[in-house]
Amino acid sequence: MIPLQAVLIVLFVLQTIAAVSLASYFSVAGAQGRALVYIAAILPSLIGAIAIGAATARWIVAPILRLNEAVKEIGRGKLEQSLSLDSYDELGELAESFNSMVQELRVSFAALEEGNRELEQKLLAKTASLEAEEEERRLLLEAIPEFIFIKNSQGRYLKVISNNSSLSYQNRDFFLGKTDRDIMPEEKAEELLGYIKKVLEKGQPLNVEYNLILEGQEVWFSASIAPIAEDKVVWVARDIGDRKLLEQKLRTSESKMRAVFEAMTDIVLVIDVEDDQIGNIEITPTNASSETSSPEGDVIDSTIEQCFDEEIAAVWLAKIKEAIETRETVKFDYCLWIGDRQFWFAASISPRSDRSVTWVARDITERKRIEAALRDKNEELAQALQKLKATQEELIESEKRAALGQLVAGIAHEINTPLGAIRASANNTVKALSESLLQLPQVLQKLSAGQQQDFFLLLERSLEDKTTPSIKEKRQLRRSLTRQLQQNEIDEARYIADTLIDIGIYDRIDPFLPLLQDPDADWILQLAYNLVRLQRNSTTIVTSVERASKVVFALKTYTRYDRSGQKQLVTVTEGIDTVLNLYRTQLNQGVNVIRAYQSLPSIWCYPEELIQVWTNLIHNAIQAMEGAMEGSSGQLEIRTYQQENPQKNYIIVQVADSGRGIPPEIQTKIFEPFFTTKPAGEGSGLGLHIARKIVEEHCGRIEFESKPGHTIFNVSLPVESD
Repeated sequence: MIPLQAVLIVLFVLQTIAAVSLASYFSVAGAQGRALVYIAAILPSLIGAIAIGAATARWIVAPILRLNEAVKEIGRGKLEQSLSLDSYDELGELAESFNSMVQELRVSFAALEEGNRELEQKLLAKTASLEAEEEERRLLLEAIPEFIFIKNSQGRYLKVISNNSSLSYQNRDFFLGKTDRDIMPEEKAEELLGYIKKVLEKGQPLNVEYNLILEGQEVWFSASIAPIAEDKVVWVARDIGDRKLLEQKLRTSESKMRAVFEAMTDIVLVIDVEDDQIGNIEITPTNASSETSSPEGDVIDSTIEQCFDEEIAAVWLAKIKEAIETRETVKFDYCLWIGDRQFWFAASISPRSDRSVTWVARDITERKRIEAALRDKNEELAQALQKLKATQEELIESEKRAALGQLVAGIAHEINTPLGAIRASANNTVKALSESLLQLPQVLQKLSAGQQQDFFLLLERSLEDKTTPSIKEKRQLRRSLTRQLQQNEIDEARYIADTLIDIGIYDRIDPFLPLLQDPDADWILQLAYNLVRLQRNSTTIVTSVERASKVVFALKTYTRYDRSGQKQLVTVTEGIDTVLNLYRTQLNQGVNVIRAYQSLPSIWCYPEELIQVWTNLIHNAIQAMEGAMEGSSGQLEIRTYQQENPQKNYIIVQVADSGRGIPPEIQTKIFEPFFTTKPAGEGSGLGLHIARKIVEEHCGRIEFESKPGHTIFNVSLPVESD
């Protein structure tokens, strides 16, 4: 088949040849004729060209349009398209390429659809797995008892993970978007925010405990806080209210047990005498020292012979057998050497069965020491009295020692008073102790455990420090107690009320009513009275001994200085205190002593001479106040301080009194020798004169100011001796 394009080309060539032939004719024809002929020749060519163009357009454009339509169909997803062109030129090749492309697209889309199906199946499986894991996590979080949430650095709740609303007492949606300041007091919010800041700063987890007031109740939480981002933390909190309550109960129980144990001062042993074994020993921790708890504290499962020497072991076994055989409590004192120290114990052995006893031992080392000390103090006081008499004779020989002679009466009174108290208290102690030792075992055996507890509580109340009531107050208390006892139908109410007041029980007797209603109440109270009297007498003895010791110490201090004529390095306030102690009897009779001492350096001086100065000034002040007080109290103020001067530093001692003062007309004469305003025989007039000489000997000076009701002497002593 001849292509249409070839036919059209042939026609075009023939028309061209015809046109050329006509042109040759036109060259010989006229102008007009040539024009007509030219038009006639061109017109067929034009028509042919148009026909050729139309045919060419149909030959080229139509396949392209078909190709374009097929491409659009493919774009719509219709891959079943194919293009068929009866052409062997480029358009035919293009059609074949199009068909190949379509075929490849069909294969690719088929593979893609298969891949999509596989991917969709995997996605569905993964989605199902994730949903299962999410459900598992949800159930797990719901089962967790903790309250879990995410917070930022400002304390804002970003996410509440746990659904355990019982911990927060609010629904979890209540917290979202809020800060701690929005839901709790500012102080508590700042505390929680501080935990967050600490965790974010250090980048380390933090465990804390805190409390919140929820619904009017205090709730305790234990929280673990961990950082999860630069400005976020995860907060896991657990309600520990039950644990805190248990801890509080435990502390309370422990405190009660500790109080019981600390109140016990005895060593308690259970001793099995079978084969001389000390077995099943219960040692109660007491507030006795660790020194006295041995060897008892180390005898568990040991024999008596293993713990003690043969002599002591024999005594122990004999006492134990005596208690078992007589079925009575055996009491005795024994001594043990523990380390290099000697300790005394008072033992009470009570039978428990035919083979065992309860051994209660109390440390009485201090009591023995006090008894020995009392004997030593009595001897020391007797010696002190002898020394005092000898010292008195020596001091009378010189005016410098005349002041000590004025102290003899006061010192004798000061020593005789505690000696009398010691003597009376010692006699009372012996009597009360004898009666108590006889009565105590019998009373304790008759009393039940509850009555014993009431009895010891009665003793404890009796020994409390309290103000002794006046006679009028005692009468009122006696009437009140008598009425209360009669209301409770207690026999001999007046006698019991008197005894209660004597032992220091003035009120709050309800806890003791069961004890007072006992038929042997008068006997029990008499024993309590003896024990209280024993304690009070012991206290009086100790106080009196201390009082006498201070006097003896003051005398020793007064006389201990070396009178060799050499200066010594001393602190002046020591000598002042020595004189004040010697004059304590006079000062206690309505004189208020004020010591205003500043820190002073020690100075080189003659201490025995300065004591003479302080003695003279203090004695004069006491005498000046005796005539001026008239029933009111006087005041003696001694002030010391250091005065710094450019040339030399001084120690200033001021002795001020509230006495009648020194009359102006004699103020210029008081330092003159033999000048005195006292009656004949009461003074030589040398006291202040000697005092000024002593001060001047120390390169110091003595001055005074006086007016009615106030006199002050100033003594200046250089810190550095020339």
